[in-house]
Amino acid sequence: MIIQRLDPAGPGFSGESNSACRLDPSDADFVDNIHTDADLYGTAVNMGHVDFYPNGGFTQPECLSDATSCSHNRVNALYAESIYSASCMFTSYQCSDYDTLTCLVTCGDGSVCNFMGYNADKNKCMGTLYTLTEGHLPYCKF
Repeated sequence: MIIQRLDPAGPGFSGESNSACRLDPSDADFVDNIHTDADLYGTAVNMGHVDFYPNGGFTQPECLSDATSCSHNRVNALYAESIYSASCMFTSYQCSDYDTLTCLVTCGDGSVCNFMGYNADKNKCMGTLYTLTEGHLPYCKF
């Protein structure tokens, strides 16, 4: 079984130490998450085999005036685009942190670590991955 979770719930769940009460890698063969609003409705806690943090996982580009619902709901558009876009795969990289922007271009040996969304691959690198997106359609940057 594969679980793809869009902006996992934070309030009431992210601090929960009992994995039976929140999403956990043991819930399926492959659990991947996309975190777009770790500030309020989501969480910055890794809860899967791979956790994607587009634009750092907090306020999304062009969501500054309505950061609350805009960032939380952005995950739906990102995931939909990962299904329907034939030209872009939401390239994601494993870096020490989001502020290390150069790693998004030259991460490690320059190879792709994984793809956020529908094309996430359980045979590619796992853990915390970062993705850069645009603030408008098309969101896929590379």
